Amino acid sequence: MTIVDTQHAAEAVTDKGKAYVFDAIECMIQFKAGHADKDFALLLINDYAEAGTLKDATQATYLISSQVPSPMGAFLSGFSNPQDAEKMRAAKGGDLYSWAEIEKKISTTK
Repeated sequence: MTIVDTQHAAEAVTDKGKAYVFDAIECMIQFKAGHADKDFALLLINDYAEAGTLKDATQATYLISSQVPSPMGAFLSGFSNPQDAEKMRAAKGGDLYSWAEIEKKISTTK
């Protein structure tokens, strides 16, 4: 798969080394939720503030803002630095989430 939008892309790597890439963070979250039988060694997101830079998804802060479009329409962006996420939220509005919060929110919605 070719990643079109490097600000919103994500990657899941199993403990056996199989990598799955996604155009959007919400796609990775939904994939993970649908594959509870897999153990993931790495969950990575592209940092919105540093496009093309992969960061640990479980340590990131997430913003859902209708003013920041994402490829699959969830308006979800990830930031490795919480201050960057807060600055974007202050400028564009929206809500901030931790990994546990966004994983729950996205995996339970379709």
